[in-house]
Amino acid sequence: MKRSSCRRRGTMYVMVLMTAMLVTVIGISALELSRIQFRVRERENDVIAARYLALSAIEAGFKSIAADADWRTTFTHDEWEMRTELGGGEFAWKLFDVDNADLAADACSSVRLFGRGAVGDAVRVYSALLRSPLPDANLLIDGGMEDHKLGGWDEVSCVSGTGCALASEKKDAHGGTRFVEVSSRNNAWSGPSQDVSAVIAADVPYSVAAWVKLSSAEYVRVTIYVDGSGSSAKAYSTDWVKVETSWTEVSGTVTPTWSGALEFACLYISTYSTTQDMSVDDVSMIADTGAGVALVAGSLRREPDS
Repeated sequence: MKRSSCRRRGTMYVMVLMTAMLVTVIGISALELSRIQFRVRERENDVIAARYLALSAIEAGFKSIAADADWRTTFTHDEWEMRTELGGGEFAWKLFDVDNADLAADACSSVRLFGRGAVGDAVRVYSALLRSPLPDANLLIDGGMEDHKLGGWDEVSCVSGTGCALASEKKDAHGGTRFVEVSSRNNAWSGPSQDVSAVIAADVPYSVAAWVKLSSAEYVRVTIYVDGSGSSAKAYSTDWVKVETSWTEVSGTVTPTWSGALEFACLYISTYSTTQDMSVDDVSMIADTGAGVALVAGSLRREPDS
């Protein structure tokens, strides 16, 4: 009887030990799983932060070269600049001459602006193409309205989807031989518009102008309308200018900005309140960057993370 009782107590003791070991193993496994999940989440957060730092680096680099008319000699090809610590990470930018491997060799060579962001072990690198427009270059297609087919100009408002009718006319143009007659306007903001998404950059001043005449006195302005993935759509307009029956210039400087990727940008001409017909000629949009440089819309891409 004593031996049987000892065996039972021994068996129960072994079972208790095994149960305790199993609970301990489960607890350790859960703790390790929790640690792994935390490290994964931490890594994901670092990757996101590194991406935003890389994009911030591109923005910082662009502002540096836009403020320096001699940037091609100030900075060196393929050399990281402005290594800056920010938010637990760091970013830097560099210029890469695609054609010559020498920024100063050719004022018209293609250059990519690289931005690098690093947080912990996470690294992200992006680049965007720079464009150096000629001084006083009109960025609009057929700004002089000389193409009788009005290539580049749209009858549908980029703001509301409502429209107007555009007709190329030859009598009494302001400049050249043709102008556009705008009729059947659905709203005051219905007028000739043009998609400028491919030629615009954020935080760059643009001188915009249009020559307009009306059948009766009314106020007119030129607007650049932009929409970014990280911000609400916004209109940047010149001051209202009173226009009457003779050709009058409507002009001003606007500085569009947005956050995230640019989704859409357009330039259009509108009146203050009426929907009367208007004649439009010699419309222009000229970048005023000082250094004659702008980012090419749609050129942003991810580079190898090094």
